[in-house]
Amino acid sequence: MKNLFRSAGLVLALAFPLAATAAPPEAAPVSALDAALLATMKAGSAGQSFAARYAALDPVVKQTYNLPLVTQNSVGFSWATLPAAQ
Repeated sequence: MKNLFRSAGLVLALAFPLAATAAPPEAAPVSALDAALLATMKAGSAGQSFAARYAALDPVVKQTYNLPLVTQNSVGFSWATLPAAQ
């Protein structure tokens, strides 16, 4: 019975080496956003101001998301009729 568990463990370890591989490049922005969010939450609990936390997250969010495209898709068909100022 011990050999069966050892064999099964060996098969699983060889079949799923994914945990040892590096994250794909597509995951880099998400990882950066996660790290920034965690750091900002910790700074907030330490008393950092809202403005300072916003300033820390702003560039990371802009780099992670295409906000104009997200807004355009959220607004829908009326996007084409909006004035440029909006």
